[in-house]
Amino acid sequence: MTSTLGQYFTPEQRNAFAIRITEIKNVFRRFCTSTEPPKIKILILIRINGDNLGCVLINTCINAKALSSSDLTDLHIPIKASDYKFLSHDSYIDCSYLYELQRPVLHGDLKTSPEIMVGTIDDPLYVVIVGKLKNAETITPKTKKKYSLI
Repeated sequence: MTSTLGQYFTPEQRNAFAIRITEIKNVFRRFCTSTEPPKIKILILIRINGDNLGCVLINTCINAKALSSSDLTDLHIPIKASDYKFLSHDSYIDCSYLYELQRPVLHGDLKTSPEIMVGTIDDPLYVVIVGKLKNAETITPKTKKKYSLI
């Protein structure tokens, strides 16, 4: 069995880390059940509303459904592996959908596996993502309002 650095910390230290690291622009690699099929995905935390976390997913390529529409294709932002160490290859940030996650779920994941926090995006990219989300017709006004995107 391989050991991780996180296993040597107390539960209190793990909890403090989970709270401290739940910040916008932070990037996490975690198992997502809402994808088809469910799998490990990279997600960027974009907005926080209480215990509700609004995230965007990073995909290897543009979703095939999006290729049928230029409006949907425009909601995918290229991101280069050379700019971000958490990527193993060039990818796309999908701004056509806001993935919602509950803070206690992410905190639980971070307490068990702190290494799921894999990096942070820079301010200019964050601004572009938020702009795309605000203009995305694929995200309901209710969701946009919930995450201050209106």
